[in-house]
Amino acid sequence: MRIVGLYGLLLLILLIHTAHLSLDLFDRVVKLVAKHEENRLVEKVKDHVHFSERRRKVEAHHPVRGVDISHWDGELDWGALKRSGITFVYIKATQGLTDVDPRFHQNWENARKHGFHRGAYHFFDPDEDGERQARHFLKTVKLKKEDMISAVDVEVAASGGSEQLVNELEKWLKTVEQQVNHKPMIYCDVPFWNEHVKADMGEYPLWLAQWEDGEKPNELPMGWKDYAMWQYSATGTVQGINHSSVDLDVWNGGMRELRRMQVR
Repeated sequence: MRIVGLYGLLLLILLIHTAHLSLDLFDRVVKLVAKHEENRLVEKVKDHVHFSERRRKVEAHHPVRGVDISHWDGELDWGALKRSGITFVYIKATQGLTDVDPRFHQNWENARKHGFHRGAYHFFDPDEDGERQARHFLKTVKLKKEDMISAVDVEVAASGGSEQLVNELEKWLKTVEQQVNHKPMIYCDVPFWNEHVKADMGEYPLWLAQWEDGEKPNELPMGWKDYAMWQYSATGTVQGINHSSVDLDVWNGGMRELRRMQVR
């Protein structure tokens, strides 16, 4: 029995309750809905094949693979994730001045327990004090030797414009750098950075978010000439994570390059 989509089901119910509906018209509607669902399935298959081919090419150029996760990804099967070939995991720790990701501590310990190279990131709020946000992050995340460098997720515009965002972000970066003795990594995408930040922070490692087609990034934000890490998809799948959309990342280089970004 064909299971039609919600749209088709609602249409059929409406027609069934419409007076003088002929069997011939009913049959034509059923066939139309079935064809609609078939076309949607074909498009999904095409998209899957296209993404699988792109993923293969991306990973051929970037053999060190990772994911970034938060509580939205639910409870992970860490053993399955390890067997899938994932090497590193970046885990959301904090947001703003007070928020702690509900699964951070569990994810943080499980990542180390199962032998992943683990890193933590802070979701930056440009309308709050950058130094206080940094201290909140540092209080929450207890870095150990060989953990990955800290990261800050910059994707929200400041109410006061780019100058405010840059001032608070610099506070966050400098506070963390002084405390942990490494330059944090900045997560951003090109359009947002060039429109809302408009600053040269190329001295910090770049975690680039770019999901367009291509086996390598086709553009970098202003101020950067290279990237350390690339989030090439926000709609991937991987064994061990049951959420329908997973952020997929790759490291720019091999394990030697990755180890250069570890806490000493």
